[in-house]
Amino acid sequence: MGDSSQAVAQIKWSRQAGRNFDSGRWLRRRIKMVACDASTVENNPAPVDFKQSAWITRAGSSKTGRRSLWYGYSPKAQLLLEIVLNGEIDEKTQKIFRFKVMPSLRVCDHSLATKWAFFDVSFESPAGFTLKTKRLNVGDMTLELTNRKVGRLLVRQVYPASLALQRRKLEKWVRSFPHKEHRHFKPLNENEPWKVESFERDINGLICRGKKSLPFPLGFCTPRFTIAAISHDTQLDRLLIVEYDGKKPEADNAVSNVISRMNWARFE
Repeated sequence: MGDSSQAVAQIKWSRQAGRNFDSGRWLRRRIKMVACDASTVENNPAPVDFKQSAWITRAGSSKTGRRSLWYGYSPKAQLLLEIVLNGEIDEKTQKIFRFKVMPSLRVCDHSLATKWAFFDVSFESPAGFTLKTKRLNVGDMTLELTNRKVGRLLVRQVYPASLALQRRKLEKWVRSFPHKEHRHFKPLNENEPWKVESFERDINGLICRGKKSLPFPLGFCTPRFTIAAISHDTQLDRLLIVEYDGKKPEADNAVSNVISRMNWARFE
């Protein structure tokens, strides 16, 4: 994260699935490792969903550069979070991160829908889905999410749509898969006209249903039902794309709900 002049902050996270994970021990070891020559090590009030946290100011060396670090652990999400602030930024910006950004941190409950927002793009994923991979290119934002019990969900926004549609037609975009896969897609029908309501607007597009199977001779093993849908949001000039892979073919509602909630940050 930063502006046109310098980097301001870096955020890293890691999920700790083990039940016996000792967050206190991890934090003590981490502090000892990174703060060997720090001028101060301070306790910092944890945000609501974080059980333990630590704030280290002016850590680093002449090689790594001075920086401030914040570590937090959330048992609710089994999530470790690290925020690194550039030690060269002004005191005002540091205070904004410390007293406004960090206290506002919240963890999403997996039993509820999760909201995502970055740059000028926002999504909302269904309950139970977790992030697997991401590709955040300006003009083409993609998240791949998985749920072991349900399947795989890919959400994507391509913009500006006027330029994207000059490259290929809407019929081609609905079957354009951004990630390479071992499974081959076979459509079960032709693209069908499709409409979804999004924030009191009707957005038109196409929907395609099919199957994804492994190459011969393993095509009979665990085939996945696939629904791919695309909508052209003319107001925002964006292509809204959702692809669902799962064991069951009934996923129309899930797909339409995801598209209807795209770009929620602009309308809420």
